[in-house]
Amino acid sequence: MAEDAYTATKGAPPPHPETTVSLVKEVFRQLIENKLCLEPKLLSAMDSCELITNAESEEILKVLDREGRDHAVKLLLSKIGHDQSSERKFFRCLKGSDDKGNQDLGRNIVDEIPLPSDDERHQRVCEAIRTNLEGFVGTIQPTEMLDRLAPSMSEADRQMVMCEVTNKGSLYAALILLQYLRRSPSDWPPVFIEAFEQLGYNEELCAILKEAYSSSNQDRFEPSKEPLKEVVDGMETGGTAEMTRASNLTIPQNQQGTKSPAPPDLLADVKVSTPPDPDQDGNTAPSRSEQFYDTLRQYQKTLAGPALEKLNTVLVSPTGTGKTHVAAYIIDQHLKELDKIKKTGKVVFIVPNIRLAHQQRDKLDELIGSPSRVIKCVVGDNIDVGSSLRSIMNAENVCITVMTAQILLNALQERREENRVGWNDITLFVADEFHNTQKDHSYNNIMKQYLRRKMDVAGTDTSVPQVVGMTATLGTGGKGNTEDAMKHIFHICANLDAQVIQPVAYDQDLLKYLYIPSDIGPIILNPRGRDAFRDVLEVIMLTIEQKITDIESTYNRGIRGVSDVVRQCPRDHQNYETWIAEFKIACLEGRDRYEEHHYQSLIAYLDNFKVYQQALCIHRDVRPKNAVRHLKDAMKDLAFRSGQTNDELIRLFEDFRGKLDDAIAKTDENPLLEWIKKKLVAKFTSNPESGVLLFTRTRPYTKALLEWLKEEEAFRDLDLNPARVTGAQDPEMTKSEGDAILADFRLRKHKIIVATNVLEEGIDLRACNLVIRHNYVPSETGHTQVKGRGRAEHSESFLVALTATGRDFKQQEMENKTREKWAQEILGKISNLSQELIKREIKKIQDGNWRLKEQSGKDDRKDSSEWRLLCKNCPVDVCSSSDVVRFRQNKYVVTARDFKDKCKITRLENPMVIKSDEFMNGKIYCAKCRHDWGAWCTFEFQHLPLIKIDGFSIKNVNTEVVKTCKKWKKVPFTIRDVQDIEMVYDINDASLFSVD
Repeated sequence: MAEDAYTATKGAPPPHPETTVSLVKEVFRQLIENKLCLEPKLLSAMDSCELITNAESEEILKVLDREGRDHAVKLLLSKIGHDQSSERKFFRCLKGSDDKGNQDLGRNIVDEIPLPSDDERHQRVCEAIRTNLEGFVGTIQPTEMLDRLAPSMSEADRQMVMCEVTNKGSLYAALILLQYLRRSPSDWPPVFIEAFEQLGYNEELCAILKEAYSSSNQDRFEPSKEPLKEVVDGMETGGTAEMTRASNLTIPQNQQGTKSPAPPDLLADVKVSTPPDPDQDGNTAPSRSEQFYDTLRQYQKTLAGPALEKLNTVLVSPTGTGKTHVAAYIIDQHLKELDKIKKTGKVVFIVPNIRLAHQQRDKLDELIGSPSRVIKCVVGDNIDVGSSLRSIMNAENVCITVMTAQILLNALQERREENRVGWNDITLFVADEFHNTQKDHSYNNIMKQYLRRKMDVAGTDTSVPQVVGMTATLGTGGKGNTEDAMKHIFHICANLDAQVIQPVAYDQDLLKYLYIPSDIGPIILNPRGRDAFRDVLEVIMLTIEQKITDIESTYNRGIRGVSDVVRQCPRDHQNYETWIAEFKIACLEGRDRYEEHHYQSLIAYLDNFKVYQQALCIHRDVRPKNAVRHLKDAMKDLAFRSGQTNDELIRLFEDFRGKLDDAIAKTDENPLLEWIKKKLVAKFTSNPESGVLLFTRTRPYTKALLEWLKEEEAFRDLDLNPARVTGAQDPEMTKSEGDAILADFRLRKHKIIVATNVLEEGIDLRACNLVIRHNYVPSETGHTQVKGRGRAEHSESFLVALTATGRDFKQQEMENKTREKWAQEILGKISNLSQELIKREIKKIQDGNWRLKEQSGKDDRKDSSEWRLLCKNCPVDVCSSSDVVRFRQNKYVVTARDFKDKCKITRLENPMVIKSDEFMNGKIYCAKCRHDWGAWCTFEFQHLPLIKIDGFSIKNVNTEVVKTCKKWKKVPFTIRDVQDIEMVYDINDASLFSVD
């Protein structure tokens, strides 16, 4: 039938060969653009049959993520050839798709089978939704509705809706959900109506849907016979959906996106209006039903007790016990109390990372949000140009602002008074994961500002906001006795200015909701026997060691500790990794002691040395083939650098490449992976719907383990669909991609996720059946949080590690287990102390630790001296510290006009979108040695170089002291903030982009 479609277009005479009409790009283009579902497997099939390339597939997925489905579909169609062979492949891929809508679309075009959704009842339901759009958008909760719409929406569309929940809020996501349903080729109206009724949404709207779907009195609505997908077992819904939301609910302006995948006719009906006025008593009714209070558990109400009495309180309760619900209860009561006395409440809720900020905003909005109680999420990438945190917080009806801690700290330290946030702008301050309030963490720096303000206003009518902190555990701080461990807990509570320490009571009310997983092990294994691959890597590393020794001998000093380290520990041990890092810092800071060519050679040797050491560790913990892939990827980056030594090192790798490949066959299987394999096979054989988290130490390990999971033959029939999730700094994964993976893990589309410690704390995940830590022992606090991920009944938590790593994993694990129990006991003892005694202890610590008035406004890390920025890899003097300015809060730009003569830029094939008006177009390198200095970015119409301090050494002009800093906040000089920067780069200047 497919061939017939090319010889006759819907019964029309065959076109002349020279004027062949394209079915894809011309005849059915509009239909395809409206109906096509861009599922990943469809693009994979198109890649496999060479309809599009792998690079084009990745480009389409990026556009799908950043700009939406419509743009991505148009891009796909532009990549498909005009010839008949390409179009045949296209339709074969459609008809073979896993998505029923794509199958129907292919059959409709090729076999002339009508699309199932083209009937009058569907049109009437769509018209009913369009006419009452505001009511439907204000009523639907997308996250709970998506679970029930699984049979009627494609996986890609559901992922996109979940991303919109995270990025723009529930109201906007509801709008997108309705749009995607309207174009769905499935028989969605009965499923949608039944879900709408079962969730207890607005009865009047439900009646409108039923009436629209009924074609006559004899054909009234009946629920679909096919059972709906049940709500995912174990998922925390976080409260009951509202039963009676007003049909005239408005969408706040902040919920409307600038780039909407919805069509104009749908969006045109959404009116942006002011929220409802207060009633005669001055109170505004919350949009969420009071039934939220009915869902609160007794232990949650008890936890909230001291905070409801307006006391600064720290709440300690295990992962999975609903601390966010407790916070919502406290916040709701706080705002209602202020409403009664006609005062405006302003709640600030801080979290440690961006992903958690979006999650907590959405949860609070679900529980206590309303049109008159707007909840905003503010993170580094969503503050508009010309805006500020203070202006967002003070916007009309914004009562709660969720943000990362660094955003608040920046706003508290803002130099411009009109943009500076003051403690008088806040009435309640909530700190999630407050165990971070210590040392130089942004949480602790925020609280230092709070305590300074508290001392400044003491004895006046001015007050500071109430503080509430939440965490799963406070730990013991690694202390060795009860007295010191209690001091550690008191120190954190003193930093948070706590008056009450409130741990959850482990009584029957808690235990009937909380499953504590079995903490088994640790499992400690011996390394593989035959290891020819390691032998080859060791020869390469020994060669580089000798070259470093030769340079050091030139200056009559032996290499810094090489002989001792090599003799005392293997090259894949932690001590050896530490030695490489320390030796490089010593070279960087002592660069004046070397001749230029020796200095550059040393840096090149050490950078290569680090790559081989990482490869050796990956081989030890995963597989030799993963180590080879890591080496190849790293050598591509290193090959870009210039210099004789660098060329020599590339040749060294090429000389040994064949030997490395040959050694793989002579190396035994990894006992670590063999143990994990047996455990996974057993778990998924007994329970195919299990969820597993596999924690590991670094991003390279997540890539290696994911490759193993995908390639291991024993997992082929288990339908694991593994994925990985890492932190915000991963250049290979956007935040939206990570969020989509987590959403699919909750739905068990992915049954196993490999992750770094980014998933240790805070992120809301469905209860897991198995948690495995691969050669990874987290901190004492992290141990409690990681174990808490396995909340499914009969879940297990394991540490699986090797003996040959230079770390005593068994001892560390047993210490963590002991300290976890010990911390609970100590916390229980503290909670039984009188409130007065706790206050005195905290006051004593505060008085002893800070001389707040003397320190106010001072920063001892900054001085007025001039520093020079030097290329970290060669002697190029780049610019003065005074030439560096801070732009848009966290962008660091060199304003020196001669900077363009010292750098070279390479363009990216596909520019990365940072924000709506920010793009990363290329990378900046040293013109002399090609060392990585940062990124070439576009801001509106300006093209500017953003530098990273890790690419440079800094030298004091007066003392000639040389330092290195990994983060800008650690530099010893002050950096000016600017609003605008004069454009000093001509985008058409070809010399900027040429690399010699």
